[in-house]
Amino acid sequence: MTLLDEKRLAQGALGWCFKCNVPILGARICGICSSESVPLHVAGKHLKPIFKFEKRFYNQVIDKSLEISQDLLPANQCFVSKGSIVVDGKKAFRVFYEDSDWKAEAFGRYKEGDLIGSIGEDTLKANKYILKQKEEEATGFLETVFEEHDLPRVVSISGGKDSVVAHSLAQQVDLNIQAIYMNTTLDFPETVNYIRKLRKHLKWDVVEIVPERTFLDLAGELGPPSSMMPWCCQTQKFAPFNRYINENYPEGVLSVEGLRRSDVVWTREKSMNVYAAEARAGLLRISIRSKCLLEN
Repeated sequence: MTLLDEKRLAQGALGWCFKCNVPILGARICGICSSESVPLHVAGKHLKPIFKFEKRFYNQVIDKSLEISQDLLPANQCFVSKGSIVVDGKKAFRVFYEDSDWKAEAFGRYKEGDLIGSIGEDTLKANKYILKQKEEEATGFLETVFEEHDLPRVVSISGGKDSVVAHSLAQQVDLNIQAIYMNTTLDFPETVNYIRKLRKHLKWDVVEIVPERTFLDLAGELGPPSSMMPWCCQTQKFAPFNRYINENYPEGVLSVEGLRRSDVVWTREKSMNVYAAEARAGLLRISIRSKCLLEN
């Protein structure tokens, strides 16, 4: 990887291979045709695939806003970044919420069939070598920190993509690593069921921690949380998590978390209690949790 490649990945740059019609991480070379990708400028510097039910919603909003009755978004893969819908290497639409309703604007005059979309398998194939490099960097970071500290390891999972990827990476280094899921009592039933399916079908060692009181119960007593009184994180996450760690890992534990680039970036602190590696696209954070640290 060249210094330019490293800089592009670190900045979350994106590119597009117009020959294969797929996005390329870091605006690097396409892994299918070896062509240099063209820089793609979108808000948020990341693209999320649009799934079937989302696409149906977006098409409905576009039809209503443009006063048409066509599905302008193709059946093939489309992407979204902060409301900007990207198809065929260009920002085709913007979807936004205004005046109590969802609206859309088009950045071109399209009719049904004009937009082609990407092939999902091609997107993966074109970026496979980049993802492999990122995976090796992340597992290397985990191995280094695990070897430095003779402590048990856990990984926090929420059911989101970042924490599930963090668990997958950590499991490559420690097959028996325990996962901790904080059920805040306000999670969607689908999220809770997804976590339980991971535990059942993939045989993950998942501990589900439920707070002593539900969110709605406390909200009735304390009122809704706010920026002035953000009590929910303490009561529904931190306190139950800390209690579990104190009771089950009194000598300390390495706690692995997966974060998005847009989340707060941590560095290795003077206290030596937190390690972080950007892994070029996301962030892996390992905290050394001890009973003393948790009680302060």
